[in-house]
Amino acid sequence: MINLGSMKLILFTIIVLSIMVVGLDQASAEVTITPALGSGASGCETTSAGCYHPNVVSVAVGEKIIMQNTDTAAHTFTAGTPDGGPNGEFDTGLLMAGNSFEWTPTVAGKVPYFCMVHP
Repeated sequence: MINLGSMKLILFTIIVLSIMVVGLDQASAEVTITPALGSGASGCETTSAGCYHPNVVSVAVGEKIIMQNTDTAAHTFTAGTPDGGPNGEFDTGLLMAGNSFEWTPTVAGKVPYFCMVHP
């Protein structure tokens, strides 16, 4: 969380690790990210839990990340930041309640993401 006076900016981040583990099928591992229930309304950004659960994810290159909208409002999971905009790494587009999107990173690094509807 970056505190800019009275303005708060929360960055949700996917950390992709370049890990080689012998005998582990990296493609079979997966992590699911969901929006906080009711995150279409203001307020989740001021909580310790944040607007996405989990709000920081660490995965290895090749592991699948499932972005699932379990909220009642439509959301996006968009790589980038509210201030800088999308960075092109991934974008679910408008993800209606109950739908999901899968992304598998191919390189290590940190990928911040946000909801374009509720930045």
